[in-house]
Amino acid sequence: MDVKRPLKILFLPRYGLSGPSSRYRFFQYLGILKEYKFIIKVKPFFSDKYVRALYSDGKTNIIQILKGYLKRFLILFTITKYDLIVIEYELFPFFPSIFEKIIKRTGKRYIVDYDDAIFIRYINHRSWLARSLFHRKIEKVINCADCVITGNRYLKEYAIRFNENVHIIPTVVSRIKYDAVPRPESRTRFVLGWTGSYSTSKYLIPLCKVLRDLKRDDIQIHFIGFDKNLRYLFDGINVIWIEWDQETEISEIKNFNVGIMPLEDDQWSAGKCGFKIIQYMACGIPVIASPVGVNKELIEHGINGFLASGEDEWKSSVLYFVNNPEQALIMGNCGYKKFITSYSLEANAKKYLDIIKSSIF
Repeated sequence: MDVKRPLKILFLPRYGLSGPSSRYRFFQYLGILKEYKFIIKVKPFFSDKYVRALYSDGKTNIIQILKGYLKRFLILFTITKYDLIVIEYELFPFFPSIFEKIIKRTGKRYIVDYDDAIFIRYINHRSWLARSLFHRKIEKVINCADCVITGNRYLKEYAIRFNENVHIIPTVVSRIKYDAVPRPESRTRFVLGWTGSYSTSKYLIPLCKVLRDLKRDDIQIHFIGFDKNLRYLFDGINVIWIEWDQETEISEIKNFNVGIMPLEDDQWSAGKCGFKIIQYMACGIPVIASPVGVNKELIEHGINGFLASGEDEWKSSVLYFVNNPEQALIMGNCGYKKFITSYSLEANAKKYLDIIKSSIF
């Protein structure tokens, strides 16, 4: 390879900047790569228009989906111009791994990145046709890759069965960006908070009774980005509904006294990368979460938060922080220190850069 010329990388994320997975696992690293004189081209599969509609009300647009397939197909005719291709999940959803195999046969190298257990969606799909056609698709995509990046240990354990070159990089946020947003000097009420989207709103439903039992004047609940179609389930609960906004999300989270991340105990949830918890730790607030998957690594029970199973544990964990504000601050600071050392962009940037370099050279 002629290393005297600028090296070109083609990034093929699932979404544009409007998609959280692509924003944090692809776009926030681009500036770092450009500092090292890489020439970067980014071509998302779905448009921001599609993503905004999806995250606002869960609706999909067939025209935007077809445009995504067409644009992705056309960009493949340009792959010979690039020294490396970085793919989020797969080239084409619900399509055989033909083009990944073609890339490998041309001698081009690609990295594939996972922050969700996409393989579970195919294996457990409600359509027998999708299950029969694609239940082994992701393992084939992984097998053809030069390198695989996963967001947690569970995903790595799956990927390493088909490719020995697997690395873990958590889904992280920038310490500089989060530190730049000040915390409120004081709060008149205890704020229990959650941030997410329409797709993760369902995980809060089992907590309805707990939240009703916690209805009292000194406790306020903030939900950011919650599905509008499910809000009726929380009637009678003191919830402030906050629309998700990239510009205000950090300041809204910093209004929380405690952040929560409930999950179901299943294979899909085991593949989650605990991103909400990382956001909470970056804001210096303690966390209550379900003891599922990577949550058990992120949260050290009683040190930077609590792992809660069942209504009684959830309720007692919340009340502990309500009644012990000084301890909540101590736990929040412990989480922040853990964020700095292991779960910030600054702590993971060099590893990401090294993976890119090793795949090119």
